[in-house]
Amino acid sequence: MLAARDQFPVLLLRAAYQALARAYLVLGRQQQAAEALRRSGLGPAATDRPPTFTSFSVTPRDGMRLTAPSVLSPAPDVHVAQSYDFGDFTFIQTSAGVVAIDAGTSPDRVLAAMADLGLQDRAPVRHLILTHAHFDHIGGTAALRGPDTQVIASAGFPAEAERQRHWSVPRSLTGTSASPASDVPPDRLISERTSLVVGDTEFVLIPVRGGETPDALMVYVPASGLLFTGDVLMPYLGVPFTAEGSPEGLLETLRYIRELAPRQLIAGHTTLTENFTIETLTGLEPALTELHEFALARIEENTPLPNILDLGYLPGLLRDHPAAVVPYLVSRDDFIARLYHQRTGYWQPDGQGLDPRSQEERAAALDLLAGEKADAFVTAAATLAGQGDLALALEILTPGLLRHPDSSELAELRQAVVTRLMEQRQSLDPFGFLFYAELAGAELSPVR
Repeated sequence: MLAARDQFPVLLLRAAYQALARAYLVLGRQQQAAEALRRSGLGPAATDRPPTFTSFSVTPRDGMRLTAPSVLSPAPDVHVAQSYDFGDFTFIQTSAGVVAIDAGTSPDRVLAAMADLGLQDRAPVRHLILTHAHFDHIGGTAALRGPDTQVIASAGFPAEAERQRHWSVPRSLTGTSASPASDVPPDRLISERTSLVVGDTEFVLIPVRGGETPDALMVYVPASGLLFTGDVLMPYLGVPFTAEGSPEGLLETLRYIRELAPRQLIAGHTTLTENFTIETLTGLEPALTELHEFALARIEENTPLPNILDLGYLPGLLRDHPAAVVPYLVSRDDFIARLYHQRTGYWQPDGQGLDPRSQEERAAALDLLAGEKADAFVTAAATLAGQGDLALALEILTPGLLRHPDSSELAELRQAVVTRLMEQRQSLDPFGFLFYAELAGAELSPVR
């Protein structure tokens, strides 16, 4: 694999280096084992763990990256900087200068991509088009905005930017090296489909509701057939740690994109570009439409959210659209959860929320049931983990440690469980992976 590394995805290279390190240790070749581990981006304990198949990296300095930095060039003079930051951004060279789409999280990361592309000393950035107001798409604006740069956004951008100011971004997502902009006033706001001609290139600006934020602005380049979608196809239907997202907006946008029929979709994050392709939309749109009707019917029946999720609804039409299966499965639970939370109150049909209790209160009640012994928590959590119900095992371990903080057995079991939960999320769930990585205190450097 390593001899032909350009033909393999990063997630497989990480596991290959990890396995190679283990082989070197067996042979007593300590120096080569250490070098293989360094290249894997995993710590010394990695040789004792199952293979880690993830392209994600999480470090205190750089925060989260979805894969190794690379450049995608889907058409002449179009350069997409992928995973130089948590969000991707694009530079399009025209006869009248550069047009940039989005600006990542921090100016230094934008500048790093421009340096690799040889754009720092080229024509100035004439226009910066922002697909929406999220921090990971506007934070590096200062690196691109000159005295003659026109910043363009949707008409809904100012209201959304104001709303964003009132929620806290997890530092482990951006990293300590990020210095994101908090106030980016656009020079021009777009409220309807608009043609923008820069030199010899036409850009069609399309404001939509989208699936993530109401200020979404897609950018279509007719000459190349490229549609820059930002995060309108985000499977979480909004960032999972804040109240946003629109299942109906997603469905509207899917229909719009299908009718527009672009050649290729370029999303605001590498994994979205790879998985939510134009080929998937023929099956994904009707499948999610059917899921929407199914979920609403269950909500009207007062079915609790866990029971709806447990049904694992899979539309039969996906048999004829295999390309849409993975995007559908990645989206399904979050699509249902967003619908559910937007249509139910703070009292749930099963009584949740009626009498809220703190973690400490619940821990005390469970400790009574456990006879006030740490061993009972260990036995229950180990049994659940052995059955594969890792999340429920963690729900036992957390109160167990609250009541018995000195138990080394509980602490070791918790570490093993959160590590396995990271492994479950390591391919297609970056936010879930990040959450459990924080609990585990894990650090994964990029694959070298």
